[in-house]
Amino acid sequence: MSCAPLEASEDPAGSTGGWTLKLFAAAAFAACLSPWAAHGDLFSIAWVAHHALDGRVNLYQAVIDGPARELIGTLTYPPLTYLYFAAVMAIGRPFGLFAHAEWTFPVQLTRAECISLRLSFLPFLFLIGWTAHRLTREFVLPGDGANARRTFLLGMTSPVLLFVAFVFGQFDLIPAAMLFLGVYLLASRRVFWGIMAVFCGVWLKNFPALFLLIASPLLVAEYGIRRVISPVALGIAATWGLLRAFAGPGLSASYLAFSHHEYDVVFSYAGGWMDVRATLSNVLLLGLMLASVGLAAFRNGMKLWERLLLVYVLSLIFLLAPRYWMPQYMAWCAPGLVLLPALLLRLESPLVPLLYLGWNGAYLASTFILHPNNVDSLMFRWLYHPGVPPLAARLHLSGLRSEVWTAMFVLSLLIATAIAIRLCARDWLHARFRPVSPLPGPAQLWWATSGSVVLTAGFMAVHVLNILLARPHH
Repeated sequence: MSCAPLEASEDPAGSTGGWTLKLFAAAAFAACLSPWAAHGDLFSIAWVAHHALDGRVNLYQAVIDGPARELIGTLTYPPLTYLYFAAVMAIGRPFGLFAHAEWTFPVQLTRAECISLRLSFLPFLFLIGWTAHRLTREFVLPGDGANARRTFLLGMTSPVLLFVAFVFGQFDLIPAAMLFLGVYLLASRRVFWGIMAVFCGVWLKNFPALFLLIASPLLVAEYGIRRVISPVALGIAATWGLLRAFAGPGLSASYLAFSHHEYDVVFSYAGGWMDVRATLSNVLLLGLMLASVGLAAFRNGMKLWERLLLVYVLSLIFLLAPRYWMPQYMAWCAPGLVLLPALLLRLESPLVPLLYLGWNGAYLASTFILHPNNVDSLMFRWLYHPGVPPLAARLHLSGLRSEVWTAMFVLSLLIATAIAIRLCARDWLHARFRPVSPLPGPAQLWWATSGSVVLTAGFMAVHVLNILLARPHH
């Protein structure tokens, strides 16, 4: 039960014209999502960034010394994040954007300003698609250019990435892209650039450091301590230098003081003279470290790319799934999950795209059911009017928060398990899994891509319809 790789000449959509058209269609679809919604965090980030744009490069100090001193605790991101947004805003200013007369406190951005900021995320969406393409063509399905291109489009249409970046408006797509690129470069034996790509993600948001920590035993065993320690030392030195450049009371009271932990599944024991609290995430972190040591010591026939991809996917899913996560956090593991259909392509099973779409559908449902104050009609601020009921309330889903969280948790672990089995025991999987109704590989990828577009468009349409139905009729 195998699906022979298709050459580019056998793929009617593999021509340069068809490839370019699909790429621009995916980019245009992402761009068209931006005018509809925006989360208020984007306004706060732009307000902080405008200090650097106006010549006060140490924006942390500018805030703590200014009239909005009480907001210093909201500056929770590394300096490079705000400098990135300041650079994008600088490009927009000659066109009349980001030129608010009064910007002492955060102000609501115009629709054009929000769109311009989010359009800057497009290159990183492209980077995720390109990285998925290279991983597929070089490692997952060697030489299969046609299905690698389809995986590119699957990455460009990921509902999680599209929602987080172009609807919700969070920038997690950028560090997620750098981490994904780093995994590919490390698998390609470009150790220095791979580690530096991961550090680029760290300089925008801290979480890529988690992958580097967990993967370190594997990297040292594969490449040797010298090849690994040099780029790591350079990355740490650059991080230290970046923070030193912004040192002061402002940085100390904001980014360096930030200690926000989402709700966790907690195992606790209280008795006698001791009270032990060990969160599940901490237990899983220890387990992942031990697994990485095991992968470093015993290859068991696994190739380097398989072990790196396994550590990447498990480190993100296992540390996110048990937690009560914020909507943008799932963008960290979404690039790796884009590879699920390609990894299981040879099974020729319709369950593969259905599992992928099920996870993405559960995610979109979870955003407005689990987080009604962050992800709901208020987010569609250019359509919203008072009196619009929350979508979860209108659909009578408000009481299903536990069920939705559980579904997301189970589906995430199912995907992680499927990827782990494929990477650790692919021959066993292919020998024992026989679909009743086979679905060829190209069709699997087509289902997953078209279904992703339908899911995202449907999510937007239902929210817009909810607002329009509640609009007063005169």
